[in-house]
Amino acid sequence: MKSVGLLLGLVGVIFIALPKLIFGSVDFFFFFGVGCLLGNAISFAIYSTMSRRLIQRIGKPSIVTAYTTILGTLMLLPLSFIGNWNDVLILTQSQWLCVFYLAIVCSSIGYLLWNYALSKLETVKASVWLYLEPVAAFTGEAVLFGILPSSMTLLGGLAIILGAIIINREK
Repeated sequence: MKSVGLLLGLVGVIFIALPKLIFGSVDFFFFFGVGCLLGNAISFAIYSTMSRRLIQRIGKPSIVTAYTTILGTLMLLPLSFIGNWNDVLILTQSQWLCVFYLAIVCSSIGYLLWNYALSKLETVKASVWLYLEPVAAFTGEAVLFGILPSSMTLLGGLAIILGAIIINREK
C-alpha cells in the first residue's frame, strides 16, 4: 500500500506539472531547474534517512537539528568568501528582518519540526507530506491572487492527498 500511495502522490505532482510541460515554453533552463529539483529530492531523502537514524541513536530531534545547522553553516562558510560583503552593509532593517525570519522560522524551526516528525513517523510516512507543497502553492495562489487552479491541477492535488492518506493509514 505504501508503494501505491507514493505512486499516487507522484502522479498527482505530474498532473500539476504536466500542463506547464505541454503548453509552456521548455528550454535549457527548464530542464536545468528540473535537474536541480531532482537533485534536491535525492539530497533531502538522504538527509531524512540519516537524520532519522541519528534521532533514533541520540533520542532528541533538537540535538540533531543543532548539529545539522552547525555543520551546514560550516560547509557554507567557504562560499561566503567569494561574495561581496559590502552589500551586507547596506541592507535595510526590513531586509535584516527577512534574513532573520528565513534563518529562524524557515530553517531552524522548520528543520526542528521535520526532525520531530521523523522521530515519530517512518521516513516514508513523513516524506509523503512533502508532496503537499504544490497543493499549498496552488491554494495560496487562489487565496492571494484569485487565480483558480485548472481541473488537471485539482485532480493532481486530490491524488496527492489520497496518496498521503493511504501511506499514513494504519492497518
